[in-house]
Amino acid sequence: VTNLIDVTGALTGSDNIAFRHIALTMSYKEFYSYLKGFGAGEPTRIDLPDESYANLKDYTKWNYADQAVYSYGHGYSMTPLEAITGYGAIVNDGYRMQPYIVEKVVDANGNSTVFNPKVIAKPIKTETAETMQALMHKVYLNQLIEKKYKGLAKYDIGLKSGTALIPYTDRAGYSSEINATFMGFDASPEKTFVMLLKLEKPQVGELSSYNARILWLDTFMAIKDYLKVPSY
Repeated sequence: VTNLIDVTGALTGSDNIAFRHIALTMSYKEFYSYLKGFGAGEPTRIDLPDESYANLKDYTKWNYADQAVYSYGHGYSMTPLEAITGYGAIVNDGYRMQPYIVEKVVDANGNSTVFNPKVIAKPIKTETAETMQALMHKVYLNQLIEKKYKGLAKYDIGLKSGTALIPYTDRAGYSSEINATFMGFDASPEKTFVMLLKLEKPQVGELSSYNARILWLDTFMAIKDYLKVPSY
């Protein structure tokens, strides 16, 4: 994978082999630094108690198989909130921000305490973030298969699917059941939202494109005007 067209095809087709070849261009340490930069293996520091987060094995303990499966999102885990903040770095010109619930507190005397956005990391250059927005917009356009979704092509949305086999809990290996995820964002200058939808053990379809994709697009259709997502 050496050019923009190949990467676009890899993203659109969820080509694990292509992602493996991309990972081979990096050392374990460099790949690990990117995963950490996007928030894998650490809390988001959101202003809620008892946040859970998944562990990420240190690169000094990686082997060839670890790097292979990590390249296409297997072998480690992220909470939905971790994943959203990671995606947010693509939207926010390469900056990963700390999520927060409370924006402002006003006391009984009318004094305000404002909680401003905080930058946690900048895992990629601004130019790289812009390139990824464009690539993921192509993925989005490729997902507008059914006639009722064709009108959504006028929105500058970036999108990516995720399909993961669920591992057995009592033995090694994976079951035939899946977790299906679709996550997307507004890539316009307004950057109005990032949205992740996850279906655990969906009963219809073996890939997220058959279930989570439809739910994501239907939800976007229902909320786009409320969020004032711009079209072009």
